[in-house]
Amino acid sequence: MAVDTATGFDRRIQYRVALAFTVTMAATALINALVLTGSGEGRPGMVALALATLLVYVLVGIVGLRLHRPNLTIGLVLAASLVTLIGAIWGNRGGFPPAMIYLPIAALGVYIAWGARAALAAGVVIIGLLGTVLLVSQRLVGSDLATMPPSLVAVFALVVGFTCLWVSFFASTYRSASHAANAELADANERLQEALAEAEAANRSKSEFLAMMSHEIRTPLNGVLGMSRILLSDEALTAQQAERIAVINESGENLLELLNDILDLSKLEADAIALEAIDLDIVSLTASATAHWRLQAESKGVELVLGAHDVAEPILCGDALRIRQVLNNLLGNAVKFTSVGQICVDLHQTAAGADGQIETAVSVSDSGAGIASEKLVTIFDAFSQADSSTTRKYGGTGLGLAICSRLAERMGGAISAESHAGIGSKFTFVIRTPRGSRQVEAPAGPIIAPVRPDRPVSVLAVDDVATNRLVIAAMLDQSLVGETIRIDCAASGAEAIEAASAKPYDLILMDIQMPEMDGYMARRLLQENPATAAIPVVALTALASDQARQSLIGAGFLDCLDKPVDTAELRRVLAQVLMPEPSPRMAKSA
Repeated sequence: MAVDTATGFDRRIQYRVALAFTVTMAATALINALVLTGSGEGRPGMVALALATLLVYVLVGIVGLRLHRPNLTIGLVLAASLVTLIGAIWGNRGGFPPAMIYLPIAALGVYIAWGARAALAAGVVIIGLLGTVLLVSQRLVGSDLATMPPSLVAVFALVVGFTCLWVSFFASTYRSASHAANAELADANERLQEALAEAEAANRSKSEFLAMMSHEIRTPLNGVLGMSRILLSDEALTAQQAERIAVINESGENLLELLNDILDLSKLEADAIALEAIDLDIVSLTASATAHWRLQAESKGVELVLGAHDVAEPILCGDALRIRQVLNNLLGNAVKFTSVGQICVDLHQTAAGADGQIETAVSVSDSGAGIASEKLVTIFDAFSQADSSTTRKYGGTGLGLAICSRLAERMGGAISAESHAGIGSKFTFVIRTPRGSRQVEAPAGPIIAPVRPDRPVSVLAVDDVATNRLVIAAMLDQSLVGETIRIDCAASGAEAIEAASAKPYDLILMDIQMPEMDGYMARRLLQENPATAAIPVVALTALASDQARQSLIGAGFLDCLDKPVDTAELRRVLAQVLMPEPSPRMAKSA
């Protein structure tokens, strides 16, 4: 079994092979000297040559191994063997040199240390060189190669036997080295498996910690943003009061954005984000994202335009939410860093390849501050920005582009940047998606107006935190308009079940993480009671993730609202439950 030199032995195994090879060759040289001395048939100088070779082997082995150069040691031993063979052939002109017993050991050593190809190449070189020396020596002698004297035949047979023993020793050493290497490899694999298990456990702990911290931060943030949003819609505020509350709300929104970015980055690093595959209109999606930022750009005196697009396949199959997230980040950065001039959004597409994937590129070009060329290589790293002063002047943590880059890679594409300091930047977002299967309707805008049901309505809000109950009750009070609107609150799952069993409710807004009885158990008990099984229950949770949402829907919740609760999302759910679209039969009868 040859050793692949590309991977090689462990260093200790290389030392053992080099040591065994050197000892075997030295023993062979000693046997050669003893045979020549004992038989008396050796040519003049051959015994001295054998002893000199033995000395060279010993010195090379000691020096080479002390210098930690096992391969060099083997190479020098082979070189000494070749010199000895050339000297033996020259000294035995007209006769067969006993030193040829070095050849089997040398061939085996090269094969074990460096593989079959190296052994073959060395064999060709050695045989060619020795053959040339033999022919030259025969020409000088002027006679054919003489046969071995009968007295040396038995001795040579004995030498061959000893050689076979040394070969067996060498092979045994090699097998031992191989077994040791395999044992060490198995041990290393076991340690790697243990390290991998520890890393996975640490990663799970990190994810659990971030989920817990997300919940704990979102709970007070729900109170801050909820109340600030409610106050901002109060027409009785003075201009100064409205301005101060707007500062509170903006600070809360920035904190929420930072929290979402950290969670997204953590999930991307853990490969825990599952991309949806739904039909979308990439042109409408890009236009909608551009329109969202136009008012803010124009307030700074910057023109934001959507250029002419070159898109043959507007209907694609991908994750519209994540595509919009990347576009919003690129457009938000362009608006943030551009004070004068123009921001242009271009859309291009290539024909579908053999795999059916369509490459779509969205470019956002601006005339803003620009980025120095030496900083471009780091802007997609987490917590990295082009300039340390950027954070002080513009704000931000440098997570946005890192998240966008990872999302683009998950969608089969990438993000690239071109920029010149003081001139502007161009970011290109490329995705590879299959063609969509149907026409996509334009998404409806968020429901902003309060919901006005034409009948009495009762809603139960359940949360163990008093602040959250105040916030959701105030948001419901602003979002429901009617003559008979009843909003009740419960501080636990047990209270919610008791209240729902005592009086009918059109909707229950249920917190999930509550002591004693969480939202899951409360929902299950409501379903088991025929009197409350039909009440729609919407989850309120600070565990904002796709996995949490799927788990809640699977547990029987009608929908899920993330904390801090967004007014538009709350009104969307209220309209869905309290003002459902009439069925075709009802519309026809009406």
